[in-house]
Amino acid sequence: MNSRERVIKALNLEVPDRVPWIEAYIHREMVDKILKKKISIPSFIRVPQEISQFLELDNITIDLRPPIFAEEKISSDGTHYFCKGLLTDWKDLEKFKLPNLEDGKLFNDIKIYLKRHRRDKCALLSMRAGPANTYLSMGIEDFSLKLYDDIKFVEYIMDIFTDWCCKIASKAKYLGFDIVRIGEDWAYKSGSFFSRKIINELFLPRLERVVNLLEIPWIYHSDGNFMEYLDDILNLKPSGIANLEPASMDIEYLKDKYGKRVCLIGNISLDTLARGTKEDTVNEVKDRIKKIGFGGGYILSSENGITRYCKQENIIAMSNIITKYSHY
Repeated sequence: MNSRERVIKALNLEVPDRVPWIEAYIHREMVDKILKKKISIPSFIRVPQEISQFLELDNITIDLRPPIFAEEKISSDGTHYFCKGLLTDWKDLEKFKLPNLEDGKLFNDIKIYLKRHRRDKCALLSMRAGPANTYLSMGIEDFSLKLYDDIKFVEYIMDIFTDWCCKIASKAKYLGFDIVRIGEDWAYKSGSFFSRKIINELFLPRLERVVNLLEIPWIYHSDGNFMEYLDDILNLKPSGIANLEPASMDIEYLKDKYGKRVCLIGNISLDTLARGTKEDTVNEVKDRIKKIGFGGGYILSSENGITRYCKQENIIAMSNIITKYSHY
């Protein structure tokens, strides 16, 4: 069974030859460390074929998320993060220009890359639906105030982002992708950022617009604990939910309650991958395979992606134990 078949089978809640392993991204510094060389890849590649082949991952990832209009800073450990939003008022709209999708060059470059490099890997498209880009581009404080002071401005910005994402969604199958991962972070560790009213009235309808244009399986991703609105997400019929932070989501409970309804993805702790030993990593991966992998419908993954601060030896250990231990 090749990688593409393995992932699709798991998403269909069936039993593949082994538990698949996919990642949304691997930081480029980590790619270079593991491969022991620098590789030249287009900016839209988040998991290149070279590292996927080396680690025996089951996917490559291409990122087509809209830009975030916010000031960006770098922490002491080299992590990039967004702070002050740049879209706070109608006068800021002159800054709000999204990449042109009409000339076709970007899509053509992606088609060429997939044709040349995907081989038997599952081609994963990473994208958004609009709401997360909106609150990040406005800054969460200004976004929250505008929900009461100027809701039309919020909806205007959100609809522009969503319209752009809809164009991407409508092209996903044509471009050659097998699955889509829609990352919309609406939660932190203790629960959702926003009320159910905001999620139901503003966020979910726009997510629905995007997923209704997809002709291939899709996965919903959020950091944190999104149990509060999980059933609403499942009503939109995703094939999987990811990446299920161990500190926030009880994956054994999810397997018991939702395992026959949706594929579970992730739950390997970044804390383990960054601070733990190789033995810690092996034990955690084995635990997830044993407890969640039974009966199919599970895909291994880190809780978000492989960051620059993960230990190289732990990523190699994860690869080795998956290929040796995860066969059904």
